[in-house]
Amino acid sequence: MTSVIAFAVPGDIRTLTGGYLYDLKLCNALSDLGIEIRHMAWGESFPQPSQRDALAALDQLRALPADCAALVDGLGFAALDPQGLKEVASPLFALVHHP
Repeated sequence: MTSVIAFAVPGDIRTLTGGYLYDLKLCNALSDLGIEIRHMAWGESFPQPSQRDALAALDQLRALPADCAALVDGLGFAALDPQGLKEVASPLFALVHHP
């Protein structure tokens, strides 16, 4: 059975900055280990998302099955409504690579 992880990244994962390159390399490394990555692209307004982008991000997380872990880039995770995150059935993990 193949493991599946949803990986939520605000903005364009192909942006040439350290954080995005880190996210992309992590996606590739997990794929190389045989883990299926479901990339979830979030709006460009993060880390201060518009209401539309924030709601769309929460909707994507809520739509995940309970057995699909979600890895969320720290810039996205920190900007989401904690009450909305409580409605997500899947396990959530914040990727904090810029402490």
